[in-house]
Amino acid sequence: MDESFDVSFISGITEDVPRVLGQIRFFERLDDLYCPQGKEVAPLQCRHDYAQTELVLTEKGMDLLEV
Repeated sequence: MDESFDVSFISGITEDVPRVLGQIRFFERLDDLYCPQGKEVAPLQCRHDYAQTELVLTEKGMDLLEV
């Protein structure tokens, strides 16, 4: 893929991504998974991959881009 396209694409969505993630409460859901409020739910351990991110995004109805 053309590097100039990547830079242009990223620049074009930089302001939108945090706004959309906030609207779908993405960060709150990740926090619930890794730092649950009750003791009846064990917190997830970070696996240093994007598996939980992908799970939350698909839960929220987002389509994932296959790269």
